[in-house]
Parts: sequence; structure tokens; C-alpha cells
Amino acid sequence: MANISVLMVCHGNICRSTMAQQLLTQMVLSAPEGSAVKRITKVDSCGTSREEIGNSPDPGTQKALKNHGYPPLEHTARQFDTKSDSQFDYIFVMDNANMRNVQRFLAGTGSKAKVEMLGSYDPQGQKVISDPWAGSEKVFENTYQHIHRSLENFLKTEFLN
Repeated sequence: MANISVLMVCHGNICRSTMAQQLLTQMVLSAPEGSAVKRITKVDSCGTSREEIGNSPDPGTQKALKNHGYPPLEHTARQFDTKSDSQFDYIFVMDNANMRNVQRFLAGTGSKAKVEMLGSYDPQGQKVISDPWAGSEKVFENTYQHIHRSLENFLKTEFLN
């Protein structure tokens, strides 16, 4: 079975996509040996905007992850790179604007990536994962919960059935 790569994409690459990157990375690491989930060998994140390039994950993202026992996320925000990012197997976007931007970036690349809204896997049916930027701790917690249940359902649907 082939290895799988997953890219998380949001606007600035400091809140949602980095949170999703860390959650999926840890889910893969904690999966039992022999699990189909272990086929995911690369998880990364980026943004569609240039405005946060070079910045660290948002403190609200780091706090939400820490509150759930995750290690600090070492990541530097970057913008989608048409040459390398078009090679991922799955590209998960967080909202409709991210979807339009990624589709525009991928136009003409020949990418075979499956581009989806991460929230399309949400068992509660909340397709758009709202940006918590500049929000309260509760807003970041809600984003964490939304991403977590969406990722769990993605793994269950795509790898554990």
C-alpha cells in the first residue's frame, strides 16, 4: 500500500491549518502498528495568504493544543507552493475562500490531490471550520473540537473501514 500525504490549508497558516496538522500528526503517531492510519507518512500545513509568512502558530492555537496534552507545535507559516503542495494526496481546506484559492493555485498543475473541506467529515454537519483568529480561548476550543471530530471521522471513513 502506498504512503499518503495530507496538507491542511487555511488563510494565514497560524490557526486552523496548524492545529489540524498537529492533531493529525499525533493521531497517526498514536495509531497502533499495522493500522492503515500509519499509511499517512507526511502531514503539513500552509496558508493561501502571504500575510502571516514567517510567523509562528497563534498563541490561541498553542494553548488549545496544550490544554489537550499536545506538544508545542514547531511551525513557520508559509504560503501554498504550487510546485510542491500540488503533490499531496489530500488537501484539506477550512472554508469556501480557501477552497477557491486552492483550486486557483492548482489550475494547470495536473495535481491529482483530493481537495476537500475538512469539515465535510464533521459528523455534526458543520462543513466550514470558522477562523478563531483574535477570538477567545472558548473560540479556539470550539475550533479544536470541530477539527478533532472531523479528523477522527476522516480516519474512520478513509482508513478504518
